[in-house]
Amino acid sequence: MANAVVEEKHDNVGKKGINAIELDKDQISLVYWFTEGSGKKFVSRGSYELEGIPGTLFRRAVLNRDRWEYVKSRTELLGRKT
Repeated sequence: MANAVVEEKHDNVGKKGINAIELDKDQISLVYWFTEGSGKKFVSRGSYELEGIPGTLFRRAVLNRDRWEYVKSRTELLGRKT
């Protein structure tokens, strides 16, 4: 049994979901991953772009999206010492 493979089954994405930052080419997005039925209520009531992974209860809501260069420039501007 030393070579036995143990499979883990994950039914939930966190307790109420998780927030993440995703980078895709020139875009940066703040997203919320959750399991359908146990996510925060603001997501289902809002007008957020929702996507799902086919065959699962995992859902992804895009909370905000912008160009990476814009966010980087703003961060650099706000971080300058005067």
